[in-house]
Amino acid sequence: MVYLPATIRVCSEEERGVTVQFVTVDNQGDRLAALTALLKETFPDCAVTEFTDPLLSAKYILNHAVDTVLAAEFMRPADGETLRHVIQVNKPQVRVVLLDHSGGQPETQGGRVLPITREKLRAIVTE
Repeated sequence: MVYLPATIRVCSEEERGVTVQFVTVDNQGDRLAALTALLKETFPDCAVTEFTDPLLSAKYILNHAVDTVLAAEFMRPADGETLRHVIQVNKPQVRVVLLDHSGGQPETQGGRVLPITREKLRAIVTE
């Protein structure tokens, strides 16, 4: 494993030739770890870069090849909607899915998907 400054963790160096590049963003490390584990289980050949800071994630996404961003809707110092807006304005080809951890109704309109399952992850990536 390669560890980068504080809030960033790249899954492994063996993944350089992978086809799907994910970025996950959540202020809570336990949810972030669970989402990354589910991604790796669902897509064994994917690369996942984790962030606990949405502002750092935006900088990374704008400067690297990323296919899909899975981000918590409610975060600090910026929320998921702000992150999605920044990405869509600057890199509209990147898919952004917001995850609502507030206990609201699971929905897919507007990108909100919870609870997240393997099947939902597959649908998000392949649609």
